[in-house]
Amino acid sequence: MTKLWYALVAFLSLLCASRLSAYPQMTAHGYSSCLACHVAPSGGGLLSAYGRSLSREVLSTWGAENEEGVLHGVVPASEVLLLGGDVRALQLFMRSPYVDLGRFIWMQADLEAGVRLGEFTVVGSIGYQNPTSANYSGSSFFSRKHYVLWNFSETNFLRAGKFDGAYGIRWPDHFMFARRDLSWDEGSESYRLEWAKLEETWQLIASVSIGRPDAPQLQIEKAATVRLAKYFGENHQIILSAHYGLRSTTNRFVFGPSAVFTLLEGLSVFAQVDFQQAAKFGFLEYLRINYEVLKGIHLYGMQELSVLDASSASTTKQAYTLGVQWFPRPHFEFLVGLRKSTSGSVATGATDSLMLLMHYYL
Repeated sequence: MTKLWYALVAFLSLLCASRLSAYPQMTAHGYSSCLACHVAPSGGGLLSAYGRSLSREVLSTWGAENEEGVLHGVVPASEVLLLGGDVRALQLFMRSPYVDLGRFIWMQADLEAGVRLGEFTVVGSIGYQNPTSANYSGSSFFSRKHYVLWNFSETNFLRAGKFDGAYGIRWPDHFMFARRDLSWDEGSESYRLEWAKLEETWQLIASVSIGRPDAPQLQIEKAATVRLAKYFGENHQIILSAHYGLRSTTNRFVFGPSAVFTLLEGLSVFAQVDFQQAAKFGFLEYLRINYEVLKGIHLYGMQELSVLDASSASTTKQAYTLGVQWFPRPHFEFLVGLRKSTSGSVATGATDSLMLLMHYYL
């Protein structure tokens, strides 16, 4: 029963993980590069002025003129000072043969700002850190990310600071096996140096990380990460990613392909396979199908598999998720997800979860 309780606490902490403002569904609208909407070359976080415009014109069901601006247009737009922030909350219901619970969780409350000074952009955030979050650093207030970005030529960027490395398809959902089982959980941001080469038909993002010298108790690995993406037309891309991490116990190497295809108008397929060589050899995969039934309303289904030790069936985990994601107006996102997961490591039977996510961005 103790193991079951630890598993429950771990699962809740994973669901508490923040969802960065990155939406791969934008690929279906011809925006394969994250830089189209975000300040960071690898996406997530602070929106550019053009990204805010797309949040109304492309992402949302409805929207009035200038509604996409900071605080619904109250703050005048600026090319020098960029402002943003996120507030997220989750209502979780979970049931298994051993657990039946409902819980409301404050996931995130962050403010983020950036200042553009010629070729340089300085970005930083400050906000709330849930004590039950994975990689809790010991304080309820912290900076999730901060960095200096240098756009030293039209297609070249250098970035130094604290942020996530670029690997695979940049989903914000930390509960996915492809994130949590590969240790890319909430709070896994580290201090790193990143180079990004962004061309019209391809991009290469490579970084080296020194971990978290400010929080050694978290034992965040030192690492090198590379992500190469090739675009085919406006709505398709193939991605190859590799990651080598130095840990105190054992090093690891993770690599794998990803693919994004738009089959019909509004219908997109996202797939990824990862192989990991650590103390044991393992593999993970997922397939997600997304359909935009009406502007701003997305139905999705996802299948996941995780086998962290290919020689042991007890490490096999599977999950199936059905959900609806709605962006009614700029600044608002709602998500309802039903997830059924099984694990071979503990004889608990299937776990059914209902997730109700509410997100407001400034």
